[in-house]
Amino acid sequence: MGRGRPIAPGEVFYLGRLRWRPEDGPALLTFLQELTDADPWQRERMIKNALAGGLTSQTTAGPQAGEDDETTNLIEKLLEGEW
Repeated sequence: MGRGRPIAPGEVFYLGRLRWRPEDGPALLTFLQELTDADPWQRERMIKNALAGGLTSQTTAGPQAGEDDETTNLIEKLLEGEW
């Protein structure tokens, strides 16, 4: 008989160190600073919201409609393994 709670469905992704560079833009810097200061449960929601719909007001708001260029570039870099 196992101990503890059962394993939740899905996959776990560990995101390594992330360096902001000036060419990444100020919106990404603000997002990363807010992400660093957020509670662990809030970080997960912020990352999912950013990937789903943009970097604006991710601390409390849900996903935004549409996708801006900075978010597109962020997703492309993540998918290409540049981070």
